[in-house]
Amino acid sequence: MGMHYYMAPLEAITTYTYRQAHAKVYGPLDKYFIPFLETHEKRDFKTRELQEILPEHNEGIYVVPQILTNKADGFIRLGKALKDYGYQEINLNLGCPSKTVVTKGKGSGFLAFPEELDCFLDNIFEALGSELKLSVTVLRIKGLASGLKPSSTRISKTSGNFQPLSSGRIDHSSKSTDRWVQELPQNGNV
Repeated sequence: MGMHYYMAPLEAITTYTYRQAHAKVYGPLDKYFIPFLETHEKRDFKTRELQEILPEHNEGIYVVPQILTNKADGFIRLGKALKDYGYQEINLNLGCPSKTVVTKGKGSGFLAFPEELDCFLDNIFEALGSELKLSVTVLRIKGLASGLKPSSTRISKTSGNFQPLSSGRIDHSSKSTDRWVQELPQNGNV
């Protein structure tokens, strides 16, 4: 098995226009992750988000929408909507170290709540894996400087539709010197 090349999602940078231009100039990568989608109460997607996921804006490249939430029902609802657009894989962002995200218990901030995360994962894998046959990847940050400790959450409860991904990004915005670095082993145990 050879090396796989993925484009990380960078909000307001790796837009569909950028992804298409990149693929045209350099050739397509194995995967392009769409900058995170958030759950909304009254609709599935904002106009900007819809533009990012439309199949006609992503022709010729393999794109994976990324969802940033700590609410299983919202993740499941967006997963179903993305399946309707033809997506076979979605990504859960457990890696964003941004203070505004972490303080809401999303991104890497969700790792501070292992019981809630376990329940969340049970719910989404049950609904999306068995019902919709969607593949779910999880972006997990390798290091944090915010004092968060690694979660003991088990992320391997799926039936073969799970792939952990690691980000090398480290948040140095906190004054804390307490850092941890942990890779996800292939069995998914954190």
